[in-house]
Amino acid sequence: MIEIKNFEIKVGAEKPFSVYHFSDDHICFADERDCEEKRRLAERRINGFTNGNPDRQKQIEEEIHSIIENGDISVIHTGDFIDFVSLANLDYAKKFFGGINVIMCAGNHEFSQYVGEAWEDEAYKMQSLADVEKALPQGIEFGVKIINGVKFITVDDGYYYILPKHLEALKKELDGDIPVVLVIHNPVYSADTYKKIMNGKAPDEPPYLTGCPEKLLAGLSKHRRRQQHSDETTTEFVKICNSCDKIKAVIAGHLHEEIIATLDNGTPQFCAAGAFREVIYKYDFI
Repeated sequence: MIEIKNFEIKVGAEKPFSVYHFSDDHICFADERDCEEKRRLAERRINGFTNGNPDRQKQIEEEIHSIIENGDISVIHTGDFIDFVSLANLDYAKKFFGGINVIMCAGNHEFSQYVGEAWEDEAYKMQSLADVEKALPQGIEFGVKIINGVKFITVDDGYYYILPKHLEALKKELDGDIPVVLVIHNPVYSADTYKKIMNGKAPDEPPYLTGCPEKLLAGLSKHRRRQQHSDETTTEFVKICNSCDKIKAVIAGHLHEEIIATLDNGTPQFCAAGAFREVIYKYDFI
C-alpha cells in the first residue's frame, strides 16, 4: 500500500495548492523488441528494487497512478523513472505520464544504456536524449511552469554538474519577484544536507550531491571523485541555491532515502525516497 507523506511549504503562493511528488521508480522492463542483453539486464536490475518481482513493480506503479490521476493536482517527478533505456521502458513511461500535469526533470538513469557500462556525460546522453524526450511529457533538461504565482524550474543535474546554458537560463528566471521552487534530480550540497546524508556512513561512501566541496570527496574512489567533482559553473549554481531568497524550496530525489534538510540560508530541501519503496509526497504550498 502506497504511503502518502504530507508537508506544508511556505512559498508565497497567490492561493494555496497541492502537488504530489515521487521519484526514482527505476522501471525495469524489456520485451521481445529489445535485445537479449537488455532483457537480461531487466531481469538482473529488478532484484534491487522489488526483489525480482516485475509484477509487484507494475502493481506499485498502478497504485501511484491511481493516486495522482485523481483530482486537479500537479505532479513533480525528480528523475530516474526508468532504470535504463529500452523500448519497453520508454513505451511504459509514455503511457504512464499521458494526460498527467507533470513537472519533470531528468535523472541519470533516464539515459542509461546498460547501467554503468560507460562514462556518463553529455556525449553519452545524446545517444538517447531524443528518444527519451519523445516518451516523456516535457523537455527534461530545463523547464519552467507557473502555478498560482509560483515558478517551478526544472534543471538537469543528473550527472552532478550544470551546463552553462542552464545556469544562464536559471539566472534569467530568477530575475523577478516570482517565488521559485527548484526541481532537480540530485540534491544540492549544503552543510545540513551533507551532514544528514553522511550520518553513520564511512568517509569513503559518496554523498551523491551536486556541488559537494572537493575536500569532502577526498576519501572516495577515483571514479567517484571524478563523477562528483564540481566545475566552476556547478559551483556557482550551488552558491545561488544556497543564497537566493527567491528560491523557496528545492525538490530532489536520487538518494533512495528520505532526507529533509535545509540549505545554508534556511531554504528547505526535500529529497524523496524511491517510489519503489512505496512512498510518495504531497506538498501543500501556501
